[in-house]
Parts: sequence; C-alpha cells; structure tokens
Amino acid sequence: MTTSTKDIIGPSDAEPERQFSDATPLPRDAALARWAHLKDAAINDRFGNQEQRIVGLIKGGVTKSQLIQFWRETKHLSWPGSYGQSPWETASDVGAALDAALRGEALSAYNRGIIYVVERTISALVAGEANRQAAAPRQKTMKM
Repeated sequence: MTTSTKDIIGPSDAEPERQFSDATPLPRDAALARWAHLKDAAINDRFGNQEQRIVGLIKGGVTKSQLIQFWRETKHLSWPGSYGQSPWETASDVGAALDAALRGEALSAYNRGIIYVVERTISALVAGEANRQAAAPRQKTMKM
C-alpha cells in the first residue's frame, strides 16, 4: 500500500506529495551518513527540553515527509554500544509519531503532544514568513 503526506513548511519551501512505498531499512553506516543532519547533536537547542529540541529540528528545515522517511529507514537499528541510546532520539520520536498519524493508528497522548508541537512550529514559521514578506519594503525601480 502506498501512503503519502503533504508537507508545508513555508510558501517557498512547499514539498510535493511524497510517496513512502520505497522506504527500505538502511544499514547502520548508510543511515548515519544519510541522516547525520538529524542527529540530536546537530539540533539547535539540543540541551533544552523536548519541545525546544523539536522546535530546533523543525527550524533546521526538516520536513514531515523527511522525518517519516527517516523513521521508516532507521527504526530497525539498535545501538548496543551506547546502551540503546540512538544518535537521533528527537528525530525518531517525531518521525514515529508522524508515521503513526499518517497510517491512521491510535495515537498516545505523548505522540499527540509531539504532533501538536510540530504543527504549531510549522504554523509559526509559515506565519512568520508571511509577516516578513508583507513587511519587506518594496523597492522602486527608476525608469530612465
């Protein structure tokens, strides 16, 4: 079954519908290379609470479809060398919640909270971009 979602980060960054049927589990080294930008260490406010980390992740430019794709490609990995600590704790939580919502699964209060923060952050980014565009001074061109 093919599933899809629509990502809207901002008017200029709208990503077309993304198909997820091609998501295949990646080997550890390939996943670490492909998704390095989603590691907790790469997120702004990575030392903040979970909400701040999610906001930092979204403000970093990642889309919902990328997070779902990431989750589907990495959820099988285990990290015994770090006692189960994944380098992508925040992205994994967000990707799993978005994937569950996309599949129509029952969401826990925890996952609903994550999705609320993601949607609120995206809405704020879209509104902020619209406000910046409206406030930008219009340059007059001189005709000669």
